[in-house]
Amino acid sequence: MSSLLWNALTASPVIFGASLLFVNSASASQTPITETVTRQTAITITEKLTASVEPADQDNILRSQMLIEKSSFSPLTSLEIDSTSSGESAIPTASHSSETVAKESNLSQLASPTINPTLELADSTLAQAMPAPEVVPAESTNTLEQTNHYSNDSTADDPMGQVTNVSQLSDVSPGDWAYEALRSLVERYGCIAGYPDGTFRGNRATTRYEFAAGLNACLQQVERLIAASTENFVTREDLETLQRLVQEFETELATLGTQVDTLEGRVAFIEDHQFSTTTQLSGEVDIGIIDAFGDTVAVPSGQTPTEDLDVNTILAGRAILNFDTSFTGLDRLRTKLEGGNFSALSTGTDMTLYDFDTFTRTGSDVVTTVDTGNDIVLGSLVYQFPISRIAQIFISAQGLGSDAIAPQLNPAGGNVSRFGQRNPIYRLSDGAGIGANLQFSKALGVSFSYLGNTAFFSNPDDDRGLFNGQFGALAQLTFTPSDRFGMAFTYNRYYSPQPGEGINVTGNTGSGFAQTPFGDDAATSANAYGIEAQYRFSPRLAIGGWVGFTDAQAQSDGAIANEGDEAEIWNYAVTLGFPDLGGEGNLLGIIFGMPPRIRGNDVANRRDFDTSYHIEAFYRYRLTDNIAITPGAFVILNPEHNDANDTIFVGTFRTTFTF
Repeated sequence: MSSLLWNALTASPVIFGASLLFVNSASASQTPITETVTRQTAITITEKLTASVEPADQDNILRSQMLIEKSSFSPLTSLEIDSTSSGESAIPTASHSSETVAKESNLSQLASPTINPTLELADSTLAQAMPAPEVVPAESTNTLEQTNHYSNDSTADDPMGQVTNVSQLSDVSPGDWAYEALRSLVERYGCIAGYPDGTFRGNRATTRYEFAAGLNACLQQVERLIAASTENFVTREDLETLQRLVQEFETELATLGTQVDTLEGRVAFIEDHQFSTTTQLSGEVDIGIIDAFGDTVAVPSGQTPTEDLDVNTILAGRAILNFDTSFTGLDRLRTKLEGGNFSALSTGTDMTLYDFDTFTRTGSDVVTTVDTGNDIVLGSLVYQFPISRIAQIFISAQGLGSDAIAPQLNPAGGNVSRFGQRNPIYRLSDGAGIGANLQFSKALGVSFSYLGNTAFFSNPDDDRGLFNGQFGALAQLTFTPSDRFGMAFTYNRYYSPQPGEGINVTGNTGSGFAQTPFGDDAATSANAYGIEAQYRFSPRLAIGGWVGFTDAQAQSDGAIANEGDEAEIWNYAVTLGFPDLGGEGNLLGIIFGMPPRIRGNDVANRRDFDTSYHIEAFYRYRLTDNIAITPGAFVILNPEHNDANDTIFVGTFRTTFTF
């Protein structure tokens, strides 16, 4: 056989493959192609080949041309891409592009043909047209075999075309490793097509032609998406307008740049000279107007008042600075500095003490009638840290109160009186020492503290020191089964060994007899018990209250007491809170109760024969996030539990600044 005939026969499979790929790409892109143009295209190529051969060889080439005219192909509607040589994984399919296949087959000069998708490949005819296996190149043979195999797999008269939902592919299930990738390509990009029988056949290999066609289809879809999303982007006219504005405001922009450079320099200087990267400063400033009204100065129970009450209106202030330092992010070292010029009202009773004072506290609030004189003092020095997920430890050298350790359950917090702040038995533990809070669950917590007079704890003399000086040991069980209800059971063991140096078993609340039931010259101990509870009816209404009982004992002889004498002290209160009344952060509080009263005492002349009542109302109104005003007033009926005393009224107007 001549070389020209051999070339013609060799070219025949290429022509077949090109026709097949062209048909495949046209069907995948859903462009209608007529059978006539396809055959005409193939014949035109054959004619160009026969024009250059000898007449003796043209008969064989023309016979190949007739085979092309007789052959029919069913189009492919999807391709498969195998990204691994082992065949263990597959990449999602993409629809064919007629333009890309045409370029790969060097047929881009042909017009866009159309084809009837119902044509079928005649296996026998194709076999006659193929040359011997040992002569035909392997690549051409594989292409024709794959095309023949795809055509024989067609089971539907019409191709499935573009898939709009991955569920349309019957052999793709959610458990397949590439399911999410297929779903993204189908539903997000719309560039996946299936076989006519509704399958994807993801485990099959793909040809480079099919890969190129599928990749081109996806890229075209991405280009359309990009074009759709950027059609409203900035135009050249917009850029020209912006450039003109920059030129017009060139001076102003230069000035602004200078200011930014200056600010950057200042920030860098502050960062280089800042106090500490782990310390935060917070503070509170109170400025208040306070006055008391009544007829006479109160006297202890059993006595008759004789001195007129003459208290002048005062304007005073207090400032607190908190330096909170953290070393681990979970701990806190608080150093509090405070000072001010509030003073106790000269009413004859501590029942009129207000809450926002600056009275110097030594231990358990034992000295509260001395103001700081505007001197800055160390209010507290406390370090707290967690030792487990449920436990917080507190170590204090100064100013730790049990209210910082154990929940108080008072919905009317923010009050203006000292008694209305919390159950007075908490005040027996205050000062230096150690505390712990264990929160076993949201509903159950336990608190402990061992706190006492700083002056006692820091002095190594007799009857002083950490274990021999004045102290209060508190334990509390807090039960909060829901966000609405909470209850606490509190016990406090109090001891003060030094006569005349701060004996006070009620924390400067209640009557003078209740504070020192055996006088100030007998060492005193006490066992105090309390029950506290609150219930929140709604976010706008909560009720709370407490009952406290203290059993005091004389631990030494005194001028009026003997060692072993006992006294019983009671107090109670009911509180109402109306949070966010009139605005977020506001609070209306109402308190009614009985300040500590000594009902029974072995020292007969230090009993409270009558009953005092405390009535209080206040309204904290938040002007801004950092400024609040609190007008308030409280009334003491029968001060010092002595009905011979006249009622005393205390009015306050406080402005609080927080930062």
